[in-house]
Amino acid sequence: MDGAVCVIGYLAQDIVFRTKSRTIREDLTEGSIAYAPGGTAVNVGSWLASLNATAELVVLAGVDSAASSMVSNLESLGVRVTTTTIGRTPVVLSVVVSSGERQLLVDNGGPFDKAEFPRPRLPPAWVHVPGHVLMREDLSEHSRLWLRSFARGIPCSVDVCSASRVRDFGAARFLALLSELRVSVLLMNELEAAALGGPQALTQIAPVTVVHNGANASQVCSRGEWEPVSDGIDRETRAIDSTGAGDAFAAGFIVASMTGASARAATIAGHKTAQAAIALVGGNPLNPVHNDDQG
Repeated sequence: MDGAVCVIGYLAQDIVFRTKSRTIREDLTEGSIAYAPGGTAVNVGSWLASLNATAELVVLAGVDSAASSMVSNLESLGVRVTTTTIGRTPVVLSVVVSSGERQLLVDNGGPFDKAEFPRPRLPPAWVHVPGHVLMREDLSEHSRLWLRSFARGIPCSVDVCSASRVRDFGAARFLALLSELRVSVLLMNELEAAALGGPQALTQIAPVTVVHNGANASQVCSRGEWEPVSDGIDRETRAIDSTGAGDAFAAGFIVASMTGASARAATIAGHKTAQAAIALVGGNPLNPVHNDDQG
């Protein structure tokens, strides 16, 4: 695979709380807590590195000690990180019950409205953008300017990332933005697809659109035609934590695409990477959260 995958976004502090019980109790819920570098961009970049892809994180980072520690940690794991430092580090709290279900609570950190994404150190051959970067009011214009400067003529994938952010931002507004950016690949889960208006609204937005749905078949649209793809999904895999599964899917899909795979074959590769993700606690394969209850 020639060239680097450039992932833009911001560094976040992941806090993963995993319960011992199968439900959250009213008075007191016991469990374990762990900290790790996180956020969608970090997760995708780490999965790319784990797949031996050349990748660079082009990210905003807080001016606090948490951000500098995360940069050092990521670089020690072999992930290239290029930063602009400003504001406060975002925090993502992931509450995972022992059955594998999870709830995300987010402190957006920042503000990032006075920041600009840094120039990449490596020449990008593919650019990946988490959708919430495009939908954050303090990042939307900065990300568009960066893409116009550094991503012209380069394949660009966008992962929608959040149905609630789509509803807050506006589905029609987000779809218009994607059309303006001429996105090559659009990735999302079933809830995000519904928030955007379903398959009818998505057919013409990008040359390739993938709607993944956990252990069920993904729906893949290539050249305006939809088809289900279930190969690569092992329904016997025990789901320990779904955090970062979509990020892992994106990394697997990108790596396969850059080696010339079809949309179907790239989706199968994404399924296989996502399967590996749900067997880990936390979203980072290079720095997984260790938990005695995993087995």
